[in-house]
Amino acid sequence: MTTADEEDRKKRVERAREAGLFRYSLVQELTEPGLSAAERGWRAREMAGRAHDGPSGRRVTVSYSTLTRWRRRYEEGGFDALVPSPRQPSPRTPEEVLALAEALKREKPGRTAAQVRRVLQVTTGWAPSERTLKFDQSGFEDR
Repeated sequence: MTTADEEDRKKRVERAREAGLFRYSLVQELTEPGLSAAERGWRAREMAGRAHDGPSGRRVTVSYSTLTRWRRRYEEGGFDALVPSPRQPSPRTPEEVLALAEALKREKPGRTAAQVRRVLQVTTGWAPSERTLKFDQSGFEDR
């Protein structure tokens, strides 16, 4: 891995950790010992009704159902369960599959992404989603 790749990975891990800390800052109020289910629900609804300073510094709102999901994750797996997995920065679709899809589209410009996907499935045994095969003016938009 290059130094730039390693630095990028470290930044993604740090952002995920900050998101986990933000989630914990909200969930800790819902996990206090002695709270009844009704009190916990009341607190979660109150928290969902206001904006919070998010991990990026922007004001964000968090829904009641999200707070409940985070609380359950925390109760089941601790802090680590609140930390999202870092995003994968590189495209997941192999270049050769995209190149074949692009060649199919150039061969018959009227082909839709669904048609290209079906041809790829038959020829390679696997194909990315139609959304991945979305065409723009310059070719593919890899998603």
